[in-house]
Amino acid sequence: MKPEKGAARLLVLTEAVILTAAVVFGGVRKLRASTTEETNPPARTETQEIIAAETEEETELPEEEALETPEETGFAPEVTEKVAAMTLEEKVAQMFLTSPESLTQSEQVSIAGQGTRNAMDTYPVGGIVYSDTNFQGREQVGNLIFNALGISEERIGLPLFVAATADGGGGTPTIGISDAFEEDALVEVLAAKELNAESAGVTMPVTFPQTQVAADTPWVMLAADADEAVTGETDLPCALSAQCVVQVRGMGYQGVILTDSLAAENIKSQYETAEAAVLAVKAGADLIYCPENFPDAYAAVLAAAEAGEIAEEQIDNAVGRILTRKYRMNGTLAE
Repeated sequence: MKPEKGAARLLVLTEAVILTAAVVFGGVRKLRASTTEETNPPARTETQEIIAAETEEETELPEEEALETPEETGFAPEVTEKVAAMTLEEKVAQMFLTSPESLTQSEQVSIAGQGTRNAMDTYPVGGIVYSDTNFQGREQVGNLIFNALGISEERIGLPLFVAATADGGGGTPTIGISDAFEEDALVEVLAAKELNAESAGVTMPVTFPQTQVAADTPWVMLAADADEAVTGETDLPCALSAQCVVQVRGMGYQGVILTDSLAAENIKSQYETAEAAVLAVKAGADLIYCPENFPDAYAAVLAAAEAGEIAEEQIDNAVGRILTRKYRMNGTLAE
């Protein structure tokens, strides 16, 4: 009986060894198969290749568009970024060059204090133009302009165009815009009550169509008078004419185009302040000079922009040119 028991035990042991080997070998095969799959994934089908290619194209497209944006606008990146960060209300306000009285709705302004600060909080205008009404002495008017410049920087982070009106000869008032964001040159103009081509530190805009425009002209002003030969209409003021803007741009000028005073007799006798301001912007003017009632003019342009009557893209382009001029004047951008 003992030999039979020994043989049985040997048989059981042999079967156990065979079974263990099978389990181990099978596990190794599975591990090798898993490793192979991870290292060499199965080839994608034609449909999967097409889907993958489309996904890669969609992922790259936004980055390409973002790189092209500054070139499409035609403005420097810092200008484009600043315009994009501004509200529509702020952009419309930048399109006005107005008197301190019209801005603050005061009879006479001799200081830039809380009243100016409150007004510019609502209307961060592109510029202010001063006259002998504001002059009570060199130090006083210097402080007036200096403080207004500071308020603009605090409110919107942008410098303020500052200008002055004075006798340009023959008793006709004309405008000179400071070449820098400071008060000294304007103090001298206001003290002398005279403005001409020799006045240091200020530039008088070239008036179109009376004068030809060069591409590097600092400022171009559209006249308040009508000129049928240019506008094609008998009574239309040049300041409100799209044809005038087209001709100026056709001469290669890409700078700021401002209107003559919207309070000029030839304009106010035909149009209400609000209507004239909207027409000027629609025509393509960038900077609206001295409407008779600034708040009404501002509100009308803003309402037209909000209603889509004036495209926001047009507003952005106007403000882009204004900011380009400001950044070049303070040395942020090269000429």
